[in-house]
Amino acid sequence: MKRNASLAALALAALLAACSSSSDGIGSQDAGSDQASIHRDTGPLLDTPLAPDLNPDLTSDGALPIDTTSPIDTTSPIDTTSATAPTLITVVLDAARASVAVGATLPITATAFYSDSSSTEVSALAAWSVTPPTAATITAAGVLTGVAAGAATVQATFGGKTGTLAIMVTATDLKLTAITVTAAATSVDVGNTIQLTAQGTYSDGSKSDITKTATWTSSDPTLATVSTQGVATALAAGAVSVKATLDGKEGSVSITVTVPTATLTSIAITAPNSSVDVGGTMALVATGTYSDSSKKNISATVTWTSSDATIATVSAAGVVTGVKEGNVSIKAALSGKEGTVAVNVTATVALSSVTVTASSNTVPLGSNAQVTASAVYSDGVKKDVTSTATWTSGTATVATVDANGKVTPVKTGSVNITATLGGKSDSVTLTITDAPLTAIQVTPVNPSIPAGATQQFKAMGTYADNTTRNITNDVDWTSSDTTKATISGVAPKGLATAKAKGTTTIKAALNGKSDTTALTVTDATLTKIVLSPAQPVIAIGTTVPITATGNYSDNTTRPLTARERS
Repeated sequence: MKRNASLAALALAALLAACSSSSDGIGSQDAGSDQASIHRDTGPLLDTPLAPDLNPDLTSDGALPIDTTSPIDTTSPIDTTSATAPTLITVVLDAARASVAVGATLPITATAFYSDSSSTEVSALAAWSVTPPTAATITAAGVLTGVAAGAATVQATFGGKTGTLAIMVTATDLKLTAITVTAAATSVDVGNTIQLTAQGTYSDGSKSDITKTATWTSSDPTLATVSTQGVATALAAGAVSVKATLDGKEGSVSITVTVPTATLTSIAITAPNSSVDVGGTMALVATGTYSDSSKKNISATVTWTSSDATIATVSAAGVVTGVKEGNVSIKAALSGKEGTVAVNVTATVALSSVTVTASSNTVPLGSNAQVTASAVYSDGVKKDVTSTATWTSGTATVATVDANGKVTPVKTGSVNITATLGGKSDSVTLTITDAPLTAIQVTPVNPSIPAGATQQFKAMGTYADNTTRNITNDVDWTSSDTTKATISGVAPKGLATAKAKGTTTIKAALNGKSDTTALTVTDATLTKIVLSPAQPVIAIGTTVPITATGNYSDNTTRPLTARERS
């Protein structure tokens, strides 16, 4: 048997309370109630309608049937400690409304509650009756039909227990006149849900909860969706209207979807160096991590403190100043969170020299070079000062350099890049060269010409800086089969001359890059026809033989036949 223990426990508690405080029985209805279910009369403990849970195996006396067909294990000892079968406590009736119009029907549900806090629907097993029968009739399945206007009492008996329910039969069918939608709150955070309730007002002034029967819609499903049970789910920040519709009536409520305010969860402090010289300064950065996993620079809002101001002080902006040699802890605090960093204050040392080096002294156009600066101090310590030195380019039209020593070529030539720090400086000379060739393209692609004809080829070069250039006169031209065609390696370079029918590969190569195309040579084509004699003189009645000779593209000639002449 399927049971709902939590619901049954609430129902049982409410029923016992009702029995002890009312002489009208558990099925009586308050005069001001607009619901026909017994749980409406027992207060908020049973404010959720009872879910149907019919068990077809339940017997009419409320007990579970015994399976007499299964074999009995006579070898196992009998368990005398098992709990006894639960006892039927009460039967509760429930209906969607407290009234029914003459001629209309109203289904009523009977639910049995047991001593083990379980429950099950017994509508099809209970014995139904209605008093007076002149007011209404009821079927064996619990469907009530209004007969005449007046009060009626419905009873359902099951397992020796009887539940009652008061129903008012009205002369005319009640019409829904208005819908009021309310929300548990006016706003909800993104990712959370909120229960909405729809209450219907009818033509007789009565009210009924129609949350589960109304049709729910959201004005903007990208902000919030709503289920068939009136549960709204917040998706994105904004204002949205949720509407309930039933029988041509509608009601709505506005909900504001908000983004939860992120709270500070931790503070981390970063320092450019682990030490600072006496009299020197160093700016610290405080980064806050928030509950939404976001991070923010909060250096200007935290409270900065030094564990020993005689060793180092820290300003409101997080700038540490070394006072004397020693170790100190710097703390940043905000909203109950704090972070710390250890700082070592060292004795002042003098800068001896600065040295500049480059990743490469030759930089092609379209690429970059990195220059670095290192400082040597009077105590022999060597330190990378690339990010703190001041960088300058001697000829910005040839190459520029940024604050981190990144060199960007502008045009070919030489340039001095200088780093300056503490009155010391050093330079490195870079040579900016043409961008390297990355690809060659030969055109036309796969041409075809007759023997004796010529074809001019062109080579275009693509460079690392994404520029292109005509390099026809720079590349080396070759033909894979010079019996079929040759190609000029001198001016005009790239000019191919067809020799004989066939195919050869034309190749252009430069600086390790190349491209090829096929040249197809076809039979020589007829370029001219020569007649002989050119201007014959003939007498009337006489004949003069005339011959035709063809000149071809490969500079050959041959007599033309009658077929060719035609």
